[in-house]
Amino acid sequence: MIEALFNQLFTEDDRIRIRSRTRSEPTETERKAWILFAYMSDYSIYDIARCTNRKSRQAKYLLTKAEDLFSVNDRTLHSFIEKYERALEQSGGSDSKND
Repeated sequence: MIEALFNQLFTEDDRIRIRSRTRSEPTETERKAWILFAYMSDYSIYDIARCTNRKSRQAKYLLTKAEDLFSVNDRTLHSFIEKYERALEQSGGSDSKND
């Protein structure tokens, strides 16, 4: 369940910030990193959008932007994703809903 992954990776303050409508940095990049990380973990756009308080169209847009940033080797985006992967490994959780 994506909410469990979301709650596992973020503190309450982080969750509020990621669900907010702010476009300031580094919140916007962190949101894109989370969406890309969740998508790479085989969650659907619908689930990701519901979890991040976005409409499906907005989530698809952010995913596209995140993929673009990821493909040009955006250092900040990579660092957020690596942070999520480390947090997941330390907690002993799985990064895929299918596991």
